[in-house]
Amino acid sequence: MLLTSHYLLFLFLASSSLQTTKLCLGGELPSGLRPSCIEEERRTLLTFKGDVTDSSGRLSSWVGQDCCQWKGISCNSHTSHVANMDLRNLNYDQRFFGGKITSLGGKINPSLLSFKNLYYLDLSGNNAFQGLRIPNFSGSFKLDSPSSW
Repeated sequence: MLLTSHYLLFLFLASSSLQTTKLCLGGELPSGLRPSCIEEERRTLLTFKGDVTDSSGRLSSWVGQDCCQWKGISCNSHTSHVANMDLRNLNYDQRFFGGKITSLGGKINPSLLSFKNLYYLDLSGNNAFQGLRIPNFSGSFKLDSPSSW
């Protein structure tokens, strides 16, 4: 009986260690533990997307209910608020990549300013935006945009 208890405890600890190691090495959280998108913020992101010219389809993953799973979007794991928007153009040194323009363009919708918990916004390498001048934010907000090069 004592040997069986120790064996079960060993299996539990080994399994927990494997899951922890997997998470530390970049594995995904189980779906029940992942942050889930706040509906108002999802709608705001879709409004932003609607005003953006995205000829290369970089925002094509922006579908469905959970914006925390969309490419370029990260949410706070405790509050589920959108915390990071990493929409930089990794190919900004090249006007064309694979025959497609990779730069996002169009209008930056003022609805982005409604994100009260957004910590990081990176629009660098996307030099075709017009409209909204992004104000200086107080606090710990980090902005990386075409105008900050």
